Amino acid sequence: LTLFEVHGSPLLLHDEPILEGAAVIGLTTSGAVGPRTGKRLAFGIIPIAAGETLEQTPDRSFQVIVAGALHQAAALAEAPYDPDGERMRS
Repeated sequence: LTLFEVHGSPLLLHDEPILEGAAVIGLTTSGAVGPRTGKRLAFGIIPIAAGETLEQTPDRSFQVIVAGALHQAAALAEAPYDPDGERMRS
């Protein structure tokens, strides 16, 4: 289970295909806008290579298909947050 930041403004729900290169390698399990970060976030199930560390997964290149459109997606090594609470005050 990997946390992704999906670029653009897609409406993420669940079961959106996750691509690496031209191959579908997994599906999202859920998605939403992070209220404190303003980011489009999705959890997805993807295969991890034997010996691959959590720090190496973000180096891979992913896309997510939402309503037929491709969106770049970045695997996150840690959960994003708004440490100064700036998003909540604006």
